Amino acid sequence: METKDLQSSSSLSFEFTGQFGEFFRIWIVNLVLTILTLGIYSAWAKVRTQRYFYANTRLAGATFDYLAGPMMILKGRLIAVGFFILYLGLTSIAPPFDLLASLLFLIAMPWVVNKALAFRAHNSAYRNIRFGFEQNYSKAIKVFIGLPILLPLSLGLLYPFFDQRRSRFILGQSRYGTSAFAMEAPLGRFYKTYLLAGLLLLGVFFLGGMLGSRLFESVMTMSAQPAGEPPVEMRGSPLGLLPILVGYLLVYGFIKARIANLIWNHTDLNGHRFESHMQARKLIVLLLTNALAIILSLGLLIPWAKIRMARYRAETLQFIPQGDLDGFLADQAEQVAATGEGVGDVFDVDLGL
Repeated sequence: METKDLQSSSSLSFEFTGQFGEFFRIWIVNLVLTILTLGIYSAWAKVRTQRYFYANTRLAGATFDYLAGPMMILKGRLIAVGFFILYLGLTSIAPPFDLLASLLFLIAMPWVVNKALAFRAHNSAYRNIRFGFEQNYSKAIKVFIGLPILLPLSLGLLYPFFDQRRSRFILGQSRYGTSAFAMEAPLGRFYKTYLLAGLLLLGVFFLGGMLGSRLFESVMTMSAQPAGEPPVEMRGSPLGLLPILVGYLLVYGFIKARIANLIWNHTDLNGHRFESHMQARKLIVLLLTNALAIILSLGLLIPWAKIRMARYRAETLQFIPQGDLDGFLADQAEQVAATGEGVGDVFDVDLGL
């Protein structure tokens, strides 16, 4: 997608208005009640959290709505827990059942993915018009069974292809009202992103190894331990995991920013387009400071980190309507009313992964 084309139309910026203090009160109550109810309240916690983030995400002066109820989510989780308990029981009695259960789970994956995406879309709305997801099992089988089987055989070289196909499936089957989304990001750009990420990972390993060896030598010099044996105070220290965490966040932030831009800059909704301009450097700094804050606060700043991430994602994403947005929304409302979309296919159980 050419930059000049993106700039030819007026753009509408997404906005996130959530505040740390507000969300912290929701988060801490959710956490306490989930613990006290042995996890049962987690369904209500998810609904409260989703509704807060949806209600504080704005586009063209209007907010989004999360329409699912907690009982829908609780049903799905109870079903999942029931299957998990059954799995543990059968594998303890008959260990060979483990392989059969894994095979059955793999076969069920396309069905679960379709149901999960359909539930999420059907229970999301903007200006009283629901999103939707057209379930397609043949495509899901290719993406979520065929490609994962081939991934280890290709030594991971097919992962960019899998990522592109997965993103195209999720967006390509989605719709807003009666208008379909389409995503046609070029495969070569996915491979380029992951190639650069691989080089970045090698650089991180190299620098981490150098810094780690120098740190070890410095500590050895100051300690009375025999050469070649780590000091007692360093054995099992969480500081040893710090370079791994930093390296992971560097690579993850780079991939997330590049792939998000690639996907959204090649996505359209019935001719209307999107523009994403996340910067890998800013996202990496955001991830590192969030991780540091969460560690130092013993987890109490998780809500602060979530608010920061939501705000950055919103402010770096724009919707570029081709023509009058109000006219497009009015047309969607009329078509939904005429076809009955959003009424006949109601998903009352959350089968989210």
